[in-house]
Amino acid sequence: MVEGDPLTISRRRQLVKAAYLNYCVGDAGIRQHVLELTGRMELEAVVVDVKGDRGIIPYPTRVPQALEVGILGLEGFLT
Repeated sequence: MVEGDPLTISRRRQLVKAAYLNYCVGDAGIRQHVLELTGRMELEAVVVDVKGDRGIIPYPTRVPQALEVGILGLEGFLT
């Protein structure tokens, strides 16, 4: 146990401009637009979720574990 005065931690809110991309990151036009925004300093962060809510990913995969559980790349989903 540490003795002494209680520790006070303060923090302030900070506005962060960010983009959240899901499997739409497979679209070259969307990727290019986001890259342009980051280049103009309009975005400070980009979160890329490479899997959609249905388990779709924007690229074909050959990862055995992914194939075993039925993960489909966007191309496999559309065909």
